[in-house]
Amino acid sequence: MNWRNEIDPVIKDHVEGRITQASANREALILSKNPREAQLWCALGNVSKELAETTIRLKYMEKILADTLMEKKKKSRSKKQQKEIDDVMKTLARL
Repeated sequence: MNWRNEIDPVIKDHVEGRITQASANREALILSKNPREAQLWCALGNVSKELAETTIRLKYMEKILADTLMEKKKKSRSKKQQKEIDDVMKTLARL
């Protein structure tokens, strides 16, 4: 029985995707003394790259949101609305 058939369906597509991505480095895998280990490192490198890109995008969106909230706060005359904006910005800063 193939171990890939026993993977939880919730993550199966993700695992298959990682295997496909890591296999894209076939030349490096063939040259490796331990191709299985090399394939795992390639998969980890792909995950790390995606995480870094996602982090950059998230920081960019957080900055846009913070700038937008600051503009809205400057234009707002309501103390209540200004306090709500401050609360949202404090929550963003904690994340």
